[in-house]
Amino acid sequence: LTLGYMISAGGKLLTFQSVRERSSKFCSDREWNKFHTPVNLALALAGECGEVCEIFQWKGSLENDHNSDALFTEKEKVNIGEEIADVFIYTTRLSDVCSIDLSHSVRQIFNQQPSIFEFKLPIIASKMTVL
Repeated sequence: LTLGYMISAGGKLLTFQSVRERSSKFCSDREWNKFHTPVNLALALAGECGEVCEIFQWKGSLENDHNSDALFTEKEKVNIGEEIADVFIYTTRLSDVCSIDLSHSVRQIFNQQPSIFEFKLPIIASKMTVL
């Protein structure tokens, strides 16, 4: 798959563009566009990010166990997925309102700044215990 394309649970192709169009229509149908200013959307996005963080807030230390099957129940996984989807939809909506081609921006990040995803800590740091 290339950036900008995802496969939905129903097997249909889902793109950044299709999410943008569906979100835009959803808001237009409800006459919400007047409320969807960049500031309002950024604040709503921050709230949604907070909801994702809240899921993990009282989960304890997750650093040493990367097996999500052991960490989360199926119900929790559904909740996490829904909250992350909300973040994605608000991000897509904000980029639309700001006339940003999100697919292009993501592609640029991966192509021009691959080191952004590399850890800068020395290898020895990965052996340290977090207190």
